[in-house]
Amino acid sequence: MSKQMKRKIYHGSSEIIEKPEFGYGKPYNDYGLGFYCTEQIDMAREWGVSKEEDGIANCYEIDCSGLKILNLNDEKYCILHWLSILLENREFEVSSALAAEAKEYILKKFKIEYEEYDAIVGYRADDSYFSFAQDFINGAISYRQLNRAMHLGKLGQQFVLKSKKAFQQIEFTGYESAASKEWYRKKMLRDRSARREYFDVERNKRQKGDLYIIQIMDEEMNQMICAYVEFILESARRNLARMLDFAVYDMCYDLQQFYHWFLMSGIAEQFGSGDYRFLAGMSGVELAYEVLDVSQIAYERRKPCYSANRSEEYWTGWALAYYQWETSLTFREIEKYIPITEVCGLYSPYHEMDIRQFSDKMNELYMKAKKGTSLKILRKYAGMSQRELSELSGVPLRTIQQYEQQQKNINKAQVEYLVRLSKTLYCEITDLLEKTK
Repeated sequence: MSKQMKRKIYHGSSEIIEKPEFGYGKPYNDYGLGFYCTEQIDMAREWGVSKEEDGIANCYEIDCSGLKILNLNDEKYCILHWLSILLENREFEVSSALAAEAKEYILKKFKIEYEEYDAIVGYRADDSYFSFAQDFINGAISYRQLNRAMHLGKLGQQFVLKSKKAFQQIEFTGYESAASKEWYRKKMLRDRSARREYFDVERNKRQKGDLYIIQIMDEEMNQMICAYVEFILESARRNLARMLDFAVYDMCYDLQQFYHWFLMSGIAEQFGSGDYRFLAGMSGVELAYEVLDVSQIAYERRKPCYSANRSEEYWTGWALAYYQWETSLTFREIEKYIPITEVCGLYSPYHEMDIRQFSDKMNELYMKAKKGTSLKILRKYAGMSQRELSELSGVPLRTIQQYEQQQKNINKAQVEYLVRLSKTLYCEITDLLEKTK
């Protein structure tokens, strides 16, 4: 038997369990009925103790050959898939209309048929972690903050046996004692540490481009959340950079002309929403050819030249990909207010600066060209005064004024207000939100 097919796992309990029983346990645990383990023995010790009683870290070896294992850390899943399973099994406090709608949305859009699997690997929703998930459902923290919060306290992962087959392939190898005096203290310290860092830092640490559940519930955001996560960003930046460099210097196209084809081809939209084919599935050169093919532009394939020095166009693609990712603006939206040639013109001095300084400059240019908040632009387009919008929507006049003057953050507005305004202005809720500050 290959060692790779066997895994050492541990179960924290108040007693020695030599033969785990299928069908025994609490059905309202994180992943439903199952035998909950960890691959870290110290974590099992913590899980096994209580304030008054010592615990046991039961040790096992499981033969994983032939087992269908759901690994929620896989690239094709995001934190919302984990949350959908949690929502099915744990009791969440649904204290608002937003929370109820969010629960329904996540269960519908991110549902996994997890009961088909023999075992599950994923986060453990300890008390503090469960409260983080609940805050997200209620709109208090963003998607990014939830992701970061799940790593606070280093609670680790759990390995959960779900099927009869999995139970048949587990073997008891012994146990380790866990003294309550030592391990309960460590358990509480870990929890308090996670909570303290969360409430002191993460919960109030909003960043530009943060997405909250109300925004995610817009269908347009769904793919981006699942696909365009931070680990793929560098690949995206390299691809967009190389595409522009190759198009200009090897294919001899005008930058503005080629970028127009990129926008009109539909590839820009797919790239910005996280399509892996364009982010990492092909090179920048292949991406350039794809734009030409989709745009039905006749061309001769040319051998790319690789220069030791990065061109202004290369930097433009590299920086622009970051800005699009950070703000969640579409490439079309950016081009509308900041043409690609103007972005390229920022090469000096911004190529020598931190990328965040470039982003700040882009935000400045964007807001200057946009001339007002999204709400103000949409209201004027509809031919309404602030008072008329207030009377038709039922949103207080003073509140509308504060949103337009950015004295209040419309991104944190009451759901009811956003719904009323969007219906009155015949737009989507996300059209009202500000993606730059």
